[in-house]
Amino acid sequence: MTTTKQRILTALRGGMPDHLPWAPRWELWFDAVSRDGRLPEKYRGWHIFDVARDLGLGIKGNRAPLYRTEMTDVQVVVRERRTPRGREEITEYRTPKGDIGKVYFVPPELEAQGVAGRVSEPFIKTVRDYDIACFVVEHTRIIPTYDELETYTKLVGDDGLAFPNLGSCPMHRFMREFTTYEQSYYEMYDHPNEVDRLVQVLEEQEWEIVRIALEAPIETAEIDGNYDAELTPPPLYRKHFMPFLKRVADAFHARGKLLMTHVDGDNSGLLELIKETGFDIGEAWTPAPMTPVTTAEARRVWDSQISIWGGLPTTVLTASFPEREFDRYFAQLLLEIAPGNGFVLGTGDNIPTDSSWERINHITELVAEFGKLPVDVERLRALAEE
Repeated sequence: MTTTKQRILTALRGGMPDHLPWAPRWELWFDAVSRDGRLPEKYRGWHIFDVARDLGLGIKGNRAPLYRTEMTDVQVVVRERRTPRGREEITEYRTPKGDIGKVYFVPPELEAQGVAGRVSEPFIKTVRDYDIACFVVEHTRIIPTYDELETYTKLVGDDGLAFPNLGSCPMHRFMREFTTYEQSYYEMYDHPNEVDRLVQVLEEQEWEIVRIALEAPIETAEIDGNYDAELTPPPLYRKHFMPFLKRVADAFHARGKLLMTHVDGDNSGLLELIKETGFDIGEAWTPAPMTPVTTAEARRVWDSQISIWGGLPTTVLTASFPEREFDRYFAQLLLEIAPGNGFVLGTGDNIPTDSSWERINHITELVAEFGKLPVDVERLRALAEE
C-alpha cells in the first residue's frame, strides 16, 4: 500500500503519485481552537499529529529539530512587560562589548489566539550595535541534534514528511532579525561596511547549519522564504539572496537532496529568480486572490523544475468564504496543476484561526472524490462551472 510519505516525496520530486497528497500546515488554527473551546472533547490531550491522522490529513512535519545553539560570553535575558496596548517580550544580549536588545510586541487579540506579534524595536539601533551583534553571532555555537531529529521523524512516520528549517539567507536574516525591512534599506545605504561585516558573520554561521543538514538523514530541508515583490524586490533578491541560496542548492543536489523555500508572499517578478536559484520545491505557495500571481503562472514559469506544496490561500479557507465558491476554487486549482504531477495540496502558509472543522473535513472529502491522478479534467470543469 502506498503511504502518504511516499506520495508526498513522489510529488516533491516532480512525479505523479496515484493520488493527490493533502497535507496542510494547521498549527495556528489548531492552537486557536485548543484555546477557545472549539476543540472537540474527543481530541483533548491528543498530539496534533494524531488528530491529523484521525481526520485523514497528511502530516506536514515542518518543525523537525536539526540543531540547537549554545552561547559563550553572552548572557541572554528575556523578560515580559505588560502595557495598556498589549504584551512586550524583551530579549537582551549582554556581552563584554556592550548590550543590545529587541522588543517583540503582541497585541491582546493575537495573544488570545496564540498568534505571533511583530518586532517593535530591533537589535540594531545605532552604528555601535554592529560590533555587539557580530560578537553575539561569533560566540554562538551550532550543535547538531540528530537524535531529536530521528525521534521527530519517527513521530511523523509514514503519514507525512518531516523536514527541518535552516533559517534565512544571511542578508534576509539581517533584514528580519537584526533590523526591520524598512530600516534595513537605510542601513545598507548609511552603513554599508558594517552591514557587510555582519552579513559575512551570519553567512559563516548559516553555512554551518547547512553543513549539518547535508549530513542529516533527510530528504529535504527548507531555507528562507517570505519573499515579496515590495519588501524583497527582484534586484535585491538577485544581488543579496541568490548567490548564497544557489550555493546551498548546489550543495544539496550534490548529496541527492531536495531544497525547499517558503513562497507565501507576492512573488510578482520573483518566480524566474526563484527558479534560477535552483530550488526544487515552493512551499506554502499562496496564489490569487490573496496575491496577484496565479498557480497557472507559477506552473508555467517553474515548469517541471519546482514542485509546489500549497495552493489554498488563507482567504478561501476562512469560515466566511462560501462553500460553493470554495468548490469552484478547488476545481480551478486542480485544473491549473493538471495532470497533477509535482503538486502537494496544502495551505498558503497556515489555516486561519477563523476557519472551521467543517471546511477542513470538506477539503478532505473533495480530495478523496477528485484527487485520483491524473486528474479528471471533465469532472473538474463541471465542478468549476456549477
